[in-house]
Parts: sequence; structure tokens; C-alpha cells
Amino acid sequence: MDENIKALIKRYGVKIHKDGVHLAMSQFVTKNPEDKDYIISHKAEIMDYLKAEAEAKQKAAEERQAKIAAIEGLDLLESTINEWAIYHDEFNRFIENDAIGKPPVKPANTIEEVKSLYPRAAAYVKADAFYSAEHYAKSSAGKKALDSIINGNDYNKAISDMEKEWSEYCEAHIWD
Repeated sequence: MDENIKALIKRYGVKIHKDGVHLAMSQFVTKNPEDKDYIISHKAEIMDYLKAEAEAKQKAAEERQAKIAAIEGLDLLESTINEWAIYHDEFNRFIENDAIGKPPVKPANTIEEVKSLYPRAAAYVKADAFYSAEHYAKSSAGKKALDSIINGNDYNKAISDMEKEWSEYCEAHIWD
């Protein structure tokens, strides 16, 4: 692959148009006629590169999803968390209605029981919660831990490192 093609793709935002027949690119390419001519003359090569890049991204996403699906107990833990959230909503509604009628039934499993049975799944859920945080440093620490857990590394170390990173950030910025 010609490095010039990669640079031009990045510089001008070259991509395959949604109908797949021609390339779409930034209007700024018209300010550099040599680049525009080069892109047009290498259209087939650029399209092949962009298609291969898209396929590689799709394959990586599928592999990541397969690794997540392989985490033992994750489905059960997520469904248990969801069941308890629904239970709490229904119970609040029951109380708001002056406890009239039949109270909702508690889910069979507790979240803590499922977490103790499936510690890797619990670590995944915790890291995912950090990753979903609004604060960039907390989210970054969560992403690192999440990637580590997904890739089969020691989940205890991943969570420990995540919490340490977040704690050190908070200590360093306590007076900001």
C-alpha cells in the first residue's frame, strides 16, 4: 500500500460513498489539483484499501463481541441486575400507591450471589460502569480494565489497576 494513499485518505477524509460506486472526499481537495488527480487515478486501489479496512474493523468488532459473550455468567449477572432494577421501580410504585394491592415479588437471585459465583463477570460489569462514567480519567481507567478483562487477563489485577489509577488521579487533583 502506497503511504501517500493513506496520507491522502486521512487528509481529505476520503471514504466510499454510501452507494459504493465512487469516493466521497472533502471539498478541500480541490485546492490541491495534484492530490485530486492522484486520488482519481488511484480510485480502485483506494477503494480496495478502504473496503479491506472496513472488513478488518468488522472482524475485530465481531471477535471482541465473541470474547464478551464468552465471559461466564455475564448474561445471568446482567439479567439479575435488570430484574432488581425492575423490582425496585415496581416496589416504589407500590409504595407511592399507598401499598394498595399485591407487592412485587423479589427476584430469585441476588446481585451479590451472582457476583460471587461469577467474579470475572462482576469485574466486567464494574469496569464497564467505570468506562461509562462521564469523567474522562475514570472512563479511561475503566476502558483499560474492560479491555484487559475482555482479552482474558487477570480480572483482579485489572480492577485493582483501574481503582488505583482513578484513586491516584483523584488524589492528584483534589485541590483543582
